[in-house]
Amino acid sequence: MLFSQIIFKAVVRTFWIIIFNIFYYLYIIFHFLLTKYIIFLCLCILSLCFFYEPDAILINFILMDHVSLSNFKFRVPMTKEDFSSWLTGCMDADGHITRDGSILIDFNRKNSMLVNYLHMRLGVGEIISIETDRKLHIRLVIDDLEHVSIILDLINGQIRTERLHTDFTHLIRVNPIMSCKPLDTSLNFDNYWLSGFIDCDGSVQWFMSKFGEKLVCKPNFKITQASHPILNRIQSYFGVGGVYLNANHDREYRCYDYRISSVRDIHHIHNYLGKYPLLGFQLINYLFSLRNYEIVKSKAHFTPEGASELIENKSKTGNSLTLDTIKTLHPLIISSELYKVDPIIKVNDASKD
Repeated sequence: MLFSQIIFKAVVRTFWIIIFNIFYYLYIIFHFLLTKYIIFLCLCILSLCFFYEPDAILINFILMDHVSLSNFKFRVPMTKEDFSSWLTGCMDADGHITRDGSILIDFNRKNSMLVNYLHMRLGVGEIISIETDRKLHIRLVIDDLEHVSIILDLINGQIRTERLHTDFTHLIRVNPIMSCKPLDTSLNFDNYWLSGFIDCDGSVQWFMSKFGEKLVCKPNFKITQASHPILNRIQSYFGVGGVYLNANHDREYRCYDYRISSVRDIHHIHNYLGKYPLLGFQLINYLFSLRNYEIVKSKAHFTPEGASELIENKSKTGNSLTLDTIKTLHPLIISSELYKVDPIIKVNDASKD
């Protein structure tokens, strides 16, 4: 009899422990979700009161789940002027104008969402996959001369690299479709040009290493180019960092890097990209870079929690940034609203490239 009572009490006790735990975890989940959605509701109300873009609010809410940021607002270059600046930056970085009148713009395979966005904004072109130097790239090809002339008219006068400007002048000699404006050698980068340039040829990462028990962290912002004059002008604009010969690059093709590797100076890049956001996969690296900067600036990286978050962020960015992470986080994938804009070139379906 005594044994059966003990068993009964144990069963009853276990039952109530299970019931308690169920309600406890339901409370935690409910509290977490309620807190999140109250924040989201407040943001939406603010968006209505202050005319913020609701779509940007939604994007930032989703990003907030993955990157602990409180002050970032994603947007795309909506005006024709902003878009043309960004497009020129892309073409200055990885674009080509062939003598037969075609435009080719190459992208890292992780930038598939960016190619789709550009294709949508232009309204013309063909997206193909190519392999160069044993690496897979995505290329946007526009080969209709009428469409090419419209795009060249957009970027004419904003080209900053001698390579692309030479391509332009060679085409004009063969097909005098317009006059070629001079190369832009100014130090005024207060537009989307540099954002497009970084989207194609830039890198926003952090270097981390253990020094005894101490975690050493520093930013590693870099833009790589075969020619250094444009990098010198970018360095003059920011007033920080330096231009160096890329010793790791293939010696047959000499390249140069503009680098910023100081915690004290990286805010110049952060501030610029906060005003003119990146559109490609480097945006994800930038967001984590912002968070890393917040941690290091507050000296939280000396705490176990801060160091752990930095290491976790490192595992999600740079070469470790996967296509799955990009698909989960990137605004151009998250939101179809960003695609609701009229294309630059309006043509009938039958006449598209």
